[in-house]
Amino acid sequence: MTGNKRLHGSAILWAVCTLMIFMVILTGILSLNKRYMNEEIYRYSDKQAEFSARSGIDIVSAAIIDSSIPVTSNQVDLKFDDSSGCTVTIEQNLGSIELRSVAQCGTSEYTLVGLMKKNKAGTWELTGYVTY
Repeated sequence: MTGNKRLHGSAILWAVCTLMIFMVILTGILSLNKRYMNEEIYRYSDKQAEFSARSGIDIVSAAIIDSSIPVTSNQVDLKFDDSSGCTVTIEQNLGSIELRSVAQCGTSEYTLVGLMKKNKAGTWELTGYVTY
């Protein structure tokens, strides 16, 4: 036990300092990971809302083409298996139909418009999409 009395307990002090530095670094890494995961969740919600809106337009346009839904309908509410859904509003103009689909998934909302026109055979066809 011959040693300098000033150095007694210095190993514990270094261990505590090292542990504190390690904890600060670990906390920084975990907070960055949490931020990244939240961004991914929002991005996933946006994509899911977009897919739901597009699916709503595809379903309603196929039903109009098959004459399952009359063109005079005002609104069609659709629910999908994953508890998301969309509302498709049908607006008929001269020779064209506008299908406005609004879908929500989580905190994200997506609006997509599908355009339908009559072809030369006199039947309706989906001609394209417009996003807002």
